[in-house]
Amino acid sequence: MNLLKAKRKPVSIAVAILAVAIFIVIILLATRPSPKKLSLQEKVWPVTVQKAVYATHTPNLVLYGTVESPKVTTLRAALDADVTNVYVKEGEKVKKGQLLITLDARDSELLLQRQEAKQQEISAMINAEGSKYKSDQQMLKHEEALIEILEKDVERRQTLYTKKVGSAVQLDDAKEELSRQRITLTNRQLQVNNYQHKLAQLQAQLATAKANVADAKLDIERTKLQSPFYGRIINVAVSVGYRVTLGSELIKLFDLSDVEIRAQIPSAYVDDAQQALDENKNITAYGFLDGRKVKITLVRLAGQVLTGRGGVDGLFRVDSVTKNLALGRSVKITVDLIPKKDVVSIPEQALYGNDLIYIVKDGRMTSINVARVGMIIDKKNNKNVLVKGDIKAGDLIITTHVPQAITGLKVKVERDIK
Repeated sequence: MNLLKAKRKPVSIAVAILAVAIFIVIILLATRPSPKKLSLQEKVWPVTVQKAVYATHTPNLVLYGTVESPKVTTLRAALDADVTNVYVKEGEKVKKGQLLITLDARDSELLLQRQEAKQQEISAMINAEGSKYKSDQQMLKHEEALIEILEKDVERRQTLYTKKVGSAVQLDDAKEELSRQRITLTNRQLQVNNYQHKLAQLQAQLATAKANVADAKLDIERTKLQSPFYGRIINVAVSVGYRVTLGSELIKLFDLSDVEIRAQIPSAYVDDAQQALDENKNITAYGFLDGRKVKITLVRLAGQVLTGRGGVDGLFRVDSVTKNLALGRSVKITVDLIPKKDVVSIPEQALYGNDLIYIVKDGRMTSINVARVGMIIDKKNNKNVLVKGDIKAGDLIITTHVPQAITGLKVKVERDIK
């Protein structure tokens, strides 16, 4: 009986402990704080905006070109000779008429002497022929007079022979003398008549001789090569003592007063450029050459588009001569295109893709499709895009580039750009 009571005592203690534990759990659950309800808040994007203002703007276009010249000249030898002097080096600037290279002129000088001697010989022949012509004219008169005398002598002897006073031999001698004199008169007349033909031949020979003399003088002048314009030396192909032949390259230079810049104009702007040229409207541009700003003007478009190019080459005239200008030099230029009316200028970061902007409407982003018509660059080199579209004057255009922008995003305007 006592043993049974001893076994029941631990069981009662365990039950009591369990009951206490359950009671404590119930108390804790009953007194725990109630959880707060979580509320989802929509993210608000801070943005800057500017009011849409329609105006006329002149689009700018940044191009990269190379320096060219339509007047690149290669001076070549006009005769066979030795180089005696070279006065310039590659890269030097030269004035118009400046002496560049001299060739040995002795062979040309000897040739000139021979040609001048030939000219003098023909001139003497012409003078002699003129004197002979005058003499023939005088002799012709005497021989005509002599014919008259001989004809009368024949008539007289014929009369005497008829009267049987003179002999037949005397009559035949008179007739023979008259015939000889007539032949002499005919030859003399022929010489007088041929004078103009001989004179023409000699004059032609004299003209040829004079041309040969002029050609020999020209060869002497060609031994002194001078600059045809104010330019810059590209290459010197010879040195002193070098033997050159007809057509050998001597020196190459270009005209510094006629310099152009070739730059590729993108296809989107080619029509505007061509229209301006057709209407004689100046498309001006600016580049930096030799550390200073230089004005250039579009003068024509290239007549050929090379395969693989995305536009047409434009040729810009450099309106002022610059120092140390080298062909092939790369130049960055900013072109002023035809002004565009009724367009809106916005910062480059306000444009999404190439045809989308966002405005603020009822505190949220709203997309608008636009057409890009150009770009302008301010004095601080900031780029603004010119657009057209369903934009109302005064619309607040978002100028902050919002990641993953979409219509309906809630925004907060922090700053209004005016």
